[in-house]
Amino acid sequence: NPENWHQLAAVYLQQGKKKEALDQLTLAREKAVPFREQDTVLLADLQAVNGTPYGAAVILDSALSNKGVQANGLNYRKLFQFWLQAREKEKASAALVQAARLSGDIELYLYLAQLQMEQEAWRPMYQTMQAACRNQLPGKYVSRSNLLLGISQLKLGDKASARRSFINATLIGGAGAEA
Repeated sequence: NPENWHQLAAVYLQQGKKKEALDQLTLAREKAVPFREQDTVLLADLQAVNGTPYGAAVILDSALSNKGVQANGLNYRKLFQFWLQAREKEKASAALVQAARLSGDIELYLYLAQLQMEQEAWRPMYQTMQAACRNQLPGKYVSRSNLLLGISQLKLGDKASARRSFINATLIGGAGAEA
């Protein structure tokens, strides 16, 4: 009975026995016990909590690919965090692109642009900032957004636009000194 497997894992969790809950769900998965979306996400979370972020990422990535979990911003953000903890930067970046696109969360766009800047991926960084700035930004993100946009424009050779972005970064918010 699939429900019994999941209830046993829940009991272990209530007792604070995360390793036992992980073992139970892993065994259930190996025995082809049907998993609901929340069971799959719990299995991935338990992998991460028990020190195996790579395993967590593989489980969640597979579930997203097979439509075992919903492809939404929240699940892709979680996948990004797992890949990042596993030190898989390219996979983390790909998951972050999906999370930002699906959620529209400006913080994710800014984090993605920061990663792209570290990788010196100027064109993707510029495109990320263009996507982030399509909607009106909350005031607390305007300065940082203009700064990142200006950096990408400068690195792509558009000095006039970069100058405008840097000026805008100094006018509103806290990135004036960096600009």
